Amino acid sequence: MTWPTGTINTDNTDQGTDNPQTARSDLLALMQLVQQMLDAQPMTQTGSVIFAGTAGGTANALTATLVPTPSALVDGMHILVRAAAQNTAAVTLNLNGLGARAVTRRGGAALTAGAIAGSGHMLLLTYHAAGSRWELLNSYEPGVVGVAAGTYTSANVTIDAQGRIVAMANGNAGIRSLAGFGTVGVTNWQVPAGITRVRVRVIGGGGGGGGGGFNTDEAGGSGGGGGGYAERYMDVTPGQVIPITVGGGGAAGGAGGNGGTGGTSSFGSWVSATGGGGGARANGALAGGTPGAGGQGYGGNLHVPGQNGGRGSYLDNYFIDPGYSLLKLAGNGGSTPLGHGGQNGNPAGVGFGGGGAGGRYNEPGGAGAQGCVLVEY
Repeated sequence: MTWPTGTINTDNTDQGTDNPQTARSDLLALMQLVQQMLDAQPMTQTGSVIFAGTAGGTANALTATLVPTPSALVDGMHILVRAAAQNTAAVTLNLNGLGARAVTRRGGAALTAGAIAGSGHMLLLTYHAAGSRWELLNSYEPGVVGVAAGTYTSANVTIDAQGRIVAMANGNAGIRSLAGFGTVGVTNWQVPAGITRVRVRVIGGGGGGGGGGFNTDEAGGSGGGGGGYAERYMDVTPGQVIPITVGGGGAAGGAGGNGGTGGTSSFGSWVSATGGGGGARANGALAGGTPGAGGQGYGGNLHVPGQNGGRGSYLDNYFIDPGYSLLKLAGNGGSTPLGHGGQNGNPAGVGFGGGGAGGRYNEPGGAGAQGCVLVEY
């Protein structure tokens, strides 16, 4: 806008007249006074936010224009600028040709790539004269600092190209699902899509308990050993087919017979756990047979041997009962992290891998509990 020029009428002699020339002189005086006020206190010093339109220049060297044109950059002035592109490095802004100044985050740190989110990001900037810089008050803050551009997807988190977490699965430590295998024999398991790491737990079958003696001078049978345990975290490939073997429990020993050995459980060729040994029948006069030994784990990050079975015993109860009764006690079965051994009166192994208890006088032992394989992913 161009202000009119001329001579200001100051003698006040024309008041109350309809002289057009005099009225023009009074209007000129008022406009010149307004101009003087604007020169002394520009609009950019009032604290108002002024829209400077869409930025020109380049993504990292912005330009913008205010109307009316400020005569200088004033400390504390605020402007709005609409970005045209995402920045890829540090940024400068040249407002109305008054000189390129650095654009920083709050506090003065230089902008990093992506601090200006992209086209349409409305930038709120304030000028700091002391630092000769523009401070961007609404820089884009990614959800994860330091994550390189790109899309990442795993079993538990998805991060987009701008570093934001856009999806997160339920579960602890990335574990979402459990596949349990409790059918004796071999099952082929296919690794699900997107799964690259699993936690495997393997337990061998429990040993069967030995039968109790059938002669009056023989002890109770000994218990079977608990199955071994192995645990491992390992890498797998989506779609990979892995054979999983579940070992059966050892057979119970009949009266006067030995218990059977538990079967071996395994996850492919990497992790395995042997079954517990069978408990022996009573071994002659007054003696219990050899208890079953606990199974062992192999190939894991953690191995826990199964508990050994208990030995059968023979107790002369003459001093308690004048009738000279004989107590022929059976040995308990061995336990595992997920099962426990059978006991007198309840001889079968319980849970996964528990050993069977030995039989009492003239009774069979208990069967060992089968093993299992657990796969968490």
